[in-house]
Amino acid sequence: MTLEASLLCPTPHLPLHPPFHLFPQSITFEMQILVALRLVPLLLSLAGLATCQLALPNIFRPAPKRASSLIPPSTYDNVQAPIMPVIPSNDQDAANPDTSTHTPTLLDTLPLTRRINIFSSLLRDHPDLPSILSPPSNHKNDQQPANFTILAPLNSALQSLPHKPWEDSNDYATFGERAYDGQGGQDRAKGNLKKFVEAHVLPKSPWRQGEKIQTLAGKEVWWEEKAGKKRFIMPDEVEVDDVVSQAENGEIWVLKGVLKS
Repeated sequence: MTLEASLLCPTPHLPLHPPFHLFPQSITFEMQILVALRLVPLLLSLAGLATCQLALPNIFRPAPKRASSLIPPSTYDNVQAPIMPVIPSNDQDAANPDTSTHTPTLLDTLPLTRRINIFSSLLRDHPDLPSILSPPSNHKNDQQPANFTILAPLNSALQSLPHKPWEDSNDYATFGERAYDGQGGQDRAKGNLKKFVEAHVLPKSPWRQGEKIQTLAGKEVWWEEKAGKKRFIMPDEVEVDDVVSQAENGEIWVLKGVLKS
């Protein structure tokens, strides 16, 4: 036993003379002495170990493991059961679930086509159109048309414009190159952008060939088939790429160009 262990774990009092009474009388005195010398260190070690287990504090026992090593200690310690109990569902509602499904509207389907997402973003920023293109049951004004046709230019068509959708050459002619500076300029830009979006929305669907309809911006348009049954929006002769969506309240036509407002 080391000196440190002997200081922490003092051995109990043991008799100094060998335990001769443990041996038979037939064994000679020399053999008893030899065996006793072999047993004394073993007895001392066992006595010291028993004393250590009783005297030393429990500082080497491993700490209990947490439920999961992935949970930070602070998070794990603060976990508590929910305060509000789980409210059971109504038996009548569970027995008779609502099987009705929501039919997508133009406002729902417009963002789904990535190649027209620029125009989709412009339309959603319009002050009135998001509510107008919502389900007909949400309309506060019964005089509003139920169905619409959205003529959405491709992203590439908008990106190739020589000017921004909110710019107007008449504004530059009147106010100069700083036509859109300040609060007045911002108001002009918002008005131009509003008119640009409205020039691509028709209060009509389905829209028959040759049927002349005014856009929300007030311009009269119609469509014709040319060059192998390709559709063109007249009078600007902008080709229709395809009809990408038919929603509850209308259709979305993708244009290869931009209509003049």
